[in-house]
Amino acid sequence: MIIVLEGPDCSGKTTLGQALHKEFNGKFKYIHNSLDRGQLVWRNEDGKIIKKYKDLYHSHIDSLRLHKNAIVDRLWPSELIYGNVFRGGCQYNVSQVKKICEEYKPLYIGCLPPKHLVMKYFQRRLDTEDFSSVDSVYDHYQVIFDLCPEFKIFDYEKTSVEKFIKEFKHEHKSSLARYSS
Repeated sequence: MIIVLEGPDCSGKTTLGQALHKEFNGKFKYIHNSLDRGQLVWRNEDGKIIKKYKDLYHSHIDSLRLHKNAIVDRLWPSELIYGNVFRGGCQYNVSQVKKICEEYKPLYIGCLPPKHLVMKYFQRRLDTEDFSSVDSVYDHYQVIFDLCPEFKIFDYEKTSVEKFIKEFKHEHKSSLARYSS
């Protein structure tokens, strides 16, 4: 079972991912596809770098193929958005990766609290971020989530992490039953 978390920086993805990892007693590998001073890396639930990559395609594909059960923080939607907003184009064929994803039948969670909160928290972390703003990124995620009903939306202003996880587990009871303790 693959659970994919998507959304702009400061939208609650990592917090939710860490809570899901804990909720399922570590039965899911936590993989945060991120950058470390420009280097593509995987981070674990504690934020430690566990693997480095030379290209984004292999990082994203390995997120799916190397672990039967994983919580993946960032995948094809992030490349579709961040690639186009900050790099003038995607680093790989997003349609191809999306098609590969379909083989794994992931559960998608879109993290999207109100824009003013994302911007506020992003400003607080600006000195640790690789980008200067997520304003346009937020708008693009809003469009993707509106167009893709497979994303269950998490908004930390409206719902606590604990309540969201409880609802998510109930909604996907048959898929997630064997992972609950």
